[in-house]
Amino acid sequence: TSTNNFKIIGQIFNTYIIFVDDNNLYILDQHAAHERILYEMYLTYSKCFVIQELVVPHILKLTHSEMEFFKDAIDIFKKNGFDLDIFDNNSIIIRAIPFTFGIPKDPSYIKEILDELREENFPKDKNKIAASLACHAAIKADEILSIEEMNKLIKMLFETENPYNCPHGRPTIISFSLYELEKKFKRVIS
Repeated sequence: TSTNNFKIIGQIFNTYIIFVDDNNLYILDQHAAHERILYEMYLTYSKCFVIQELVVPHILKLTHSEMEFFKDAIDIFKKNGFDLDIFDNNSIIIRAIPFTFGIPKDPSYIKEILDELREENFPKDKNKIAASLACHAAIKADEILSIEEMNKLIKMLFETENPYNCPHGRPTIISFSLYELEKKFKRVIS
């Protein structure tokens, strides 16, 4: 779809964004769409991130194996909008995190990213690290978005290289043509 001529109908189930253009109805999965946007930003180390400075730096305790992985991954976090460092032998200090769509994130989601990457045993794979960062940073299902946020999400999605799938291969958007809808309502006969 052209991102210039669509109209947002609204959000359903606080998860899907419904919009239309002249000939199609679209249903967008807000989490999968935001994952795709962030994934491509993370892969290119885009500087488009808005940074959320924490009022009080957050100290996050890590296990020994998480800390070992963190030492290997620290540059990736820093290149992608995180201001953090090793604090002592078993914790890190987080001063700022990427801020997306006005929804504050608990800085401890870094631990979820480390745990996922460590469990999957791919600490050096840039694509998988970017996918994990994107998944944990993206807006979630069941988050209410304003019309402005929905509009921004749709426009940003269609500026990506692959707007139709999230980094894990799930669809970001499905569509129905006017003809398909009219056929379902028996307004046209094929």
